[in-house]
Amino acid sequence: MSIKLHWSLIGFVLFSLGLKAQDRVFPYSFANLYGLVSDKNEVVLKEKYQSIQLNKRQWDNNKFVVFSQLFKNGNTSQEKYGILDNTGKEIIPAKLSQIYYDFYGRFFYVLPAPDSMEIWHIAKKKCVLRTKFASFEYDGGLFVVKDKKGNSTILLDNGKHKLISKNVDIVNDMYKFYYSYYDEGIKKYQYITDKGKPAPIEDPLGYDDFPMVQMQHSDLQSLISEKNGQLNALKSKLGTQNVKPFYSRVGDFPLVAAYTDPATKFLKLYDLTGEILLDKEGITQMESFKKGSEKFEYIKYKIGNYWGLTDFNGKQILSPEYSSIEISEEEDYYFFVRHKSGYSGYCYQGQTPYLPKESGCTDLK
Repeated sequence: MSIKLHWSLIGFVLFSLGLKAQDRVFPYSFANLYGLVSDKNEVVLKEKYQSIQLNKRQWDNNKFVVFSQLFKNGNTSQEKYGILDNTGKEIIPAKLSQIYYDFYGRFFYVLPAPDSMEIWHIAKKKCVLRTKFASFEYDGGLFVVKDKKGNSTILLDNGKHKLISKNVDIVNDMYKFYYSYYDEGIKKYQYITDKGKPAPIEDPLGYDDFPMVQMQHSDLQSLISEKNGQLNALKSKLGTQNVKPFYSRVGDFPLVAAYTDPATKFLKLYDLTGEILLDKEGITQMESFKKGSEKFEYIKYKIGNYWGLTDFNGKQILSPEYSSIEISEEEDYYFFVRHKSGYSGYCYQGQTPYLPKESGCTDLK
């Protein structure tokens, strides 16, 4: 199945007001079709769609989700996308070829033609801009659309927009977002407030100019040296050929290690000081999750035909009763888990997965 939605851009989630925690819904699947389950593990929508995708950045107040259906035309089929609310009602039928969202889920936009754009302000539930465009970009609190003449339209949080007759670029500096432009050959920087007022700022420091960053570089080298020393000591104790280290995603230093017992061929998880973190009889495989931009967090392990999940401190997240546990390709906030019953659902940040009661999954820890 081909998904044309960016994970950071999925989920039509802000059309309704004030959801309570029990109103949250999550996709689940059975027999290759998707439905919705509540955070009480009650089925809200019986499985019927080709896919249902959740916007990970709106996990705690998801009010709308994206679904898709396949439409056949002779020997070919095409996937179209629509919007469901948290009761399973179709708000937008499956008729869109693509659905996009800005990074923070404030704007929904579609491209009716290669050079045309419609932008909807999600909280206000209305289209705020229809325009021809040459390019567009979004980051942090800014969404900028550029036309072929170099003019830029900046979308504001309050649903209004401001036209600037200068070529604008978004700047991301130490997680502060603003835009830059040239005025008579001089580069200037400005914020645009949510009321549409400009707020000039000084030329920002570069990333490596910050003393904090320089200090972090030095501390990182010390940490790498320390961890490698601990790993070498562990290998000397347990045997180099029996130890497989798992590395941090950021910094490239070892955090924990899998030890294979030469007699049984079963695995245990150790920290680098030699303390056993995970020791369950019959573990035959261990894999670390190293996708996305976040730090290393989890290890999945296999006993028999099923997988369990632990963090690098040895804390049990999921018991070994899942035929598959897959992490998001772009972020490691959440997992898509398939239970041995055949049902599948989502597990957010290593918490209890959302599966229908029909899965029979009752004791997860």
